[in-house]
Amino acid sequence: MRLSILIADDEPHARRYIKELLSKDLDVEVIYECKNGQEVLSFLKNKIPSIIFLDINMPGISGVEVASKLKSTASLIIFSTAYEQYALKAFEVEAFDYLLKPYGD
Repeated sequence: MRLSILIADDEPHARRYIKELLSKDLDVEVIYECKNGQEVLSFLKNKIPSIIFLDINMPGISGVEVASKLKSTASLIIFSTAYEQYALKAFEVEAFDYLLKPYGD
């Protein structure tokens, strides 16, 4: 079974980098990319990915605000951010993991 992935980050190069890293694994498929929190919420009305890679600092609705609206979702939320100070808050909204940029394989 392939895992479906949603990548949400306002920086195009960050989305590309995550997608590139994930492309090395044949068991995952990036099904959509979002550039802000509102796009994430809109997308999730129709599809539920296995995993959401979610940036913290996005225009409009922050990643933490998005995650708080998704509590108890079937999707695993992995925050992908440059801000270490939000780690505790991320786990309060049931994050599965918290990756600090820059990261690699």
